[in-house]
Amino acid sequence: MLQAYPGELGFCFDAAHARVFSQTPDPGPWLALGPEHLHLNDTDGVYDRHWDLGQGVLRHEAWLGPYLDRPLVLEVRGGPEASLRALREMAGTGGVPEGREG
Repeated sequence: MLQAYPGELGFCFDAAHARVFSQTPDPGPWLALGPEHLHLNDTDGVYDRHWDLGQGVLRHEAWLGPYLDRPLVLEVRGGPEASLRALREMAGTGGVPEGREG
């Protein structure tokens, strides 16, 4: 669909869904399609656990950096503090990534 309608359709990439439900579990091919926003949580690789970033197997720090300028949606159980800390570390700012306040 993305190839059939270039510039007209966008998509949300969810690495946990790719890992658990897709035949393409690696984020690379999905990211090459240029997602408009990303849905973030971590997983054990078997179930969509909605764990905090860094708690599971997705290794966000290895691939998320170039996409921190896109809209990000955290879908984590409990408070977002641990995932926000992980995002700050990935952004290398120690603060909330620019444009991500509130």
